[in-house]
Order: sequence, then C-alpha cells, then structure tokens
Amino acid sequence: MSSIDRTHSVSPSNESMNRFDVKGLRPDLAEIASWIEPGSRVLDLGCGTGKGTAALVERYAAPRSLTERAKALVGRSTLPPPARVIGVDSAPGMLATAAGRLPGHPAVEWLAADACALPCPDHHADLVFASLLLPWLANPDALFAEVRRVLRPGGLFAFAT
Repeated sequence: MSSIDRTHSVSPSNESMNRFDVKGLRPDLAEIASWIEPGSRVLDLGCGTGKGTAALVERYAAPRSLTERAKALVGRSTLPPPARVIGVDSAPGMLATAAGRLPGHPAVEWLAADACALPCPDHHADLVFASLLLPWLANPDALFAEVRRVLRPGGLFAFAT
C-alpha cells in the first residue's frame, strides 16, 4: 500500500492544481546547495508539475557549450558531466505535465514511484529535494527513513512543508 494519501491527489486537468503550483513557489532553489557538483544525482520528490525540477535542472544540469558537448562525445571533455536530475511523483498525470516542461532533456529522468519506497539503490543521491510533499503523506517518518537510505553520506535533504 502506498504511503501517499491519494484522496487529495491533483490531476493536471483539475482546477485546483493551480493552488499547488503557484509562480515563485521555490524562489531560493538556486541557493539551496551551491556545493552540488557536476556528475551528482538530484532527486525531486513529489515533483508535481515539474516547476521545481526545471529549476533544479537549470541550476545543476545546465547544457554546456556545443564545443564541450562535442568533446564529451569523443571522451575529451575537460568538464565533468552535469548533474542528473530525477523528478519523482506517484501521479502519472503530474509526471506527464512535468515531462512536458523539459521534453527530451538529456540530464532528466522521470520516475513514477512512491517517495517512501523508491526503486533506487542505497546512497544513490547527492541532493534530495521535496517541496510541499510532507502534508500529503500518511506516514512522514517513512519518507525520512527512505531519504536517509537513498542519500549518500554527506548529502543534503532540503524540504519545505
């Protein structure tokens, strides 16, 4: 059984979605963890419509110059790869909306999963981000335990309720 209370789930066609996806919801996202380096893995739990995921991509997985991308293809890049950003949500409609924000972005993955039972190995992420997810959970302690499992030692869990 999922740990998310689906009685209040929001679908992209639902008018109430706008209450949970307001402009400026995550204004300080770029300042959360300036120490995240290229090559890191970033999880956005409860990504919803993808506004926060897009901001994480902009901050941690920005595309490089054409020259650097060409060098990377032949193994001559002097830069490490950009961070990998994974948007996670249990609602397929939300993931579809989120994926529409960043169609085909090479540094983004979308994962339909319960945030409290992630199909990720231990110590998988360098940054776990969750905005407005906790109030939707039947058992927030399960989320904290799961984040502890997937976060690498020294990683950061940034959340807001």
